Amino acid sequence: MTDFNRYLLQEGKHDSKKKLALIFILVSMFFCFAYTIVFMLLGAIVPAVIQLVTGGLFVLAYFLLKSEWEVSAKVLAIVSSFLVTSIQSILFFGNAYGFQFMIIGHIVVVVMIFNYNRKYANSLLIAYLLLSMSTFIYIENLEFGIYENLVSTNLEKWFYNTAAGGTIIALIIIMYFFSKEIDQAKEDLFVMTLTDELTNLYNRRIFMEYGNKLFESNLEAQFTLLLIDIDHFKVINDTYGHKSGDEALKQLSSIFKEQMRMYDLVARYGGEEFAIILPRTDRKSGEQIANRILRAVANKPIRIGVDQEIHITVSIGMSDRSIPHKDFSSMISKADEALYHAKNQGRNQVVLHPKTEFA
Repeated sequence: MTDFNRYLLQEGKHDSKKKLALIFILVSMFFCFAYTIVFMLLGAIVPAVIQLVTGGLFVLAYFLLKSEWEVSAKVLAIVSSFLVTSIQSILFFGNAYGFQFMIIGHIVVVVMIFNYNRKYANSLLIAYLLLSMSTFIYIENLEFGIYENLVSTNLEKWFYNTAAGGTIIALIIIMYFFSKEIDQAKEDLFVMTLTDELTNLYNRRIFMEYGNKLFESNLEAQFTLLLIDIDHFKVINDTYGHKSGDEALKQLSSIFKEQMRMYDLVARYGGEEFAIILPRTDRKSGEQIANRILRAVANKPIRIGVDQEIHITVSIGMSDRSIPHKDFSSMISKADEALYHAKNQGRNQVVLHPKTEFA
């Protein structure tokens, strides 16, 4: 895997972790405020106040996350969730209400939402996991709360089921979302390997693969290749700046796509040069399409600022299967030769190979 691909994957993973943290914060916030109401109705004032304060901490974590204080938001959310679970169980409920199962959920969340490429990150993760498991085991063996026994036989089963069920549901939501994020990251990475980032056209690799496939296919006996180069593009960059040059490339790409049929392939071949493969297109039809592209570019001004427009022309070299070629690379060479002559003969024109013998 290249360093660039690693970067893409890391960036995608980082964004996914932030979204997962947001889900965890919102779900935990909901549970805190829900239990606040339940405890108030049961007359358990102190546990209700603890849930209310913790809910407020999750609200703070939410705003920290939205304000790009990502690590602080995650730490606050995990610490708040762990403490409220531990305090409520150890002081008031013991193992009867099943709150200790939420600690298992915390462990999964911590592993999934934090990045571990920082110094001491792995050591802190191991320490947290040991603390969490020790606390879980301790609560599992704690029949009643140390400070006060608030266990109600009538409510014990209800609380136990809601705590365990809520933890399972939350984990299912998180795992489902995470699997969707992985699928989306794979799809985005795949698209990135196919397209040029600036123009969103296909890249040179896809152009070569498709061209070779057409050339070797007996079903595609006829297809045409166009190589397109922007006239005086260096002047545009030098006069208006590279940002304007990039904008010109993007707008020209849109013009090319507008002129294409659904089965044609338009690619950025490199720099200011583009390539178009026209399947099922003979020499005459290919020349007509090339001239149509030439006129479309010349007639449509390129906007490079709020109130500034420039006119651009292109030169096009063309080759097709009407004459023998050794392979697809040979077709490209012939189209490139035709393009060279189009530039030398005054630009803003289409030259076919071999239309005439080149001098």
